[in-house]
Amino acid sequence: MIPWNSLLDEAVVRRCLSEKDLILVAVSGGPDSVGLLYALVEAKEVLGFRVACCYVNHGLRPLAAEREREFVSTLCSRLNVAFYQRDISCYDLDTDVGSFEGNLRRRRYAALSKMALELEAAYVALGHTRDDLVESFLMNLVRGSALRGAAFTPIAFRQGMCLLRPLWQTPRHVVKEFLEQRHIQALEDESNSDTRITRNKVRHELLPLLETFNPQVQEALARTAATWNEAGRLIRRRAQQICRVARLRSRTRAPAINLKVLRGQASLLRREVLAIWLEACFGQRILRTHHDYQQIEMFLRRPSGRALILREGVVVARSAEHLFAGRLPKAVLQCGRVSTSVMQRSLAEEFLKAESSFPLAELPAEVTMVCSPHAARESEIQFRAE
Repeated sequence: MIPWNSLLDEAVVRRCLSEKDLILVAVSGGPDSVGLLYALVEAKEVLGFRVACCYVNHGLRPLAAEREREFVSTLCSRLNVAFYQRDISCYDLDTDVGSFEGNLRRRRYAALSKMALELEAAYVALGHTRDDLVESFLMNLVRGSALRGAAFTPIAFRQGMCLLRPLWQTPRHVVKEFLEQRHIQALEDESNSDTRITRNKVRHELLPLLETFNPQVQEALARTAATWNEAGRLIRRRAQQICRVARLRSRTRAPAINLKVLRGQASLLRREVLAIWLEACFGQRILRTHHDYQQIEMFLRRPSGRALILREGVVVARSAEHLFAGRLPKAVLQCGRVSTSVMQRSLAEEFLKAESSFPLAELPAEVTMVCSPHAARESEIQFRAE
């Protein structure tokens, strides 16, 4: 019989969880999350931490959600684990910025983060397996992801919470075997066969095709992802040092970096510095794909006094050797043409209080911003005198 420490990464669990710590397990009712819950319940008898469970109802499939909730609730009762439920709505998601799936995931993480905060949980555990790593890696490759697309670690920080992925090195078929040996029947989500969803298409169509070239392709891709991840960590470590220097030399209280510090740096380092800086400013990744990085690199080669709209309504503006960052409200993005005064007020009202020489303040009073209604993701703001 497969023991808990062959299913979970025991070294990670021991390093992260101390006696009496609480770990909140996100359980959907599927095999991966159910296997994770059972393995953690077995592990806690040895290591002494505590386990609670949270089921998140997305509101997408009311009938299936009720069945899942009942199943997970009964499971928790049988295992003597505290059960919690959180409901999120999928009908008021803003799909103008980011994908529907991405926005839904952010909302699910927000619900889990709030639950973890209320319970004072040390970690939120997710049932992500090695198969998920491989699928995510391929999805990011297809999308043209930068080096960060290979990042898949057992410990991560998202939306104010610590995530733990104890199954990150475990193939999905091993999780199913773990459950079968214990005569546990998990639920199967019928939407997992819907190949209109990118991950499902990768799982059911792309991976089987790749396996015709190499039957061990999943192991090979997992090794490649791990190598890229290690390379990414080394680059990020150096980029964080450069970013700190660039921020200190900006000589402003506004969110800015000094571009002189970036000159002469290798392209990978320069791009990572910009990604780290924007992530620190807005608490989420703004530069994600190769196109994002290419766009901001081209922008930096152009004259100062311009600004660039990135995804999530984030704007970077350049003045001489300084790069500033701010975020535009949706109302401004949807207007198409906005006066400079409105642009300044919306983009950086707080910057002007802290820094009187904010770059857009140098523009003529009659300049307008010309911006397409769909510029929430990417578009350069062009300035011209009326």
